[in-house]
Amino acid sequence: MADKQPKANGTRAPLDLSAVWSRGIALLRDNAQLIAVLAGLFVLVPNAALQFTLPPDGEMEGPLSVMFDATASRAMQEKAAQTMGELMQPFILSAGIALVISHVGYAGIVALISKGRPTVGEALLQAARVILPLMIALIVTLVSIYIILLTVQLVLSPLGPEPGAFLGAIIGVLTMFYATARLALTLPVMVIEGELNPFKALRRSWQLTGISPSNVFGFWMIMAVAWFVTLMVQGLIALVVDGALGSGSTAALIQGLIGGLFAMAWGALYSAMGVAMHGLLKRRDPAEIASDFD
Repeated sequence: MADKQPKANGTRAPLDLSAVWSRGIALLRDNAQLIAVLAGLFVLVPNAALQFTLPPDGEMEGPLSVMFDATASRAMQEKAAQTMGELMQPFILSAGIALVISHVGYAGIVALISKGRPTVGEALLQAARVILPLMIALIVTLVSIYIILLTVQLVLSPLGPEPGAFLGAIIGVLTMFYATARLALTLPVMVIEGELNPFKALRRSWQLTGISPSNVFGFWMIMAVAWFVTLMVQGLIALVVDGALGSGSTAALIQGLIGGLFAMAWGALYSAMGVAMHGLLKRRDPAEIASDFD
């Protein structure tokens, strides 16, 4: 009987969100200098450089105005869309590269603040090992969410375009946030538990977050709202910089650094909270608890 009580208590007690936050902040504080180095090199720099791959505003105004002009012919709109695609191609390619490099940084931060306490070099080696399966897991997640959203729209289409679109948007957004929250521990699972199979890592994240799904969802929703608020602040700062300095290289550098700093801060915070949540939920995992009594 003694081995059943801890299992029950471990799985029924809700996740303490304040404990996740406190543990995550402590991890950031204790490793601040090394995290700043990794986040600066792998998140700040590539995200700041993205600003210089955007086409000038003047080149985009014409195609954009045609694309959203209801009086423009279909041929003109298709030509404008093609022009926009060509203009945005360098940015899209650079954004993909920055995404991969940034996730190397996130994985390195997770490795750095995990229990093993590796050196920076060892943390980067761990990050290099997980980056390919991590990208596969990310693509699988995005494709799965897209299929779910498409299915929701198809199911609701008999209601008519407006009611169907409205309900579909609400259900779709909630589904997207819920799935993202449940799969948010995929990176810690890969780095800390060494699970390099992307499908098993996704399933493991779903299993761990299923121990306290409502609290997990609530925590990441709060984080998402806070991120959205800071994104609005970043946009306002960018408008001020654009109004004061125009569209020259100095303005692009400042806006790139601002965007990179926001991405750096949120990337480090996301990584630390993921590690903290993973550790707390892992202790409540029935399999982990059972192994303690073997």
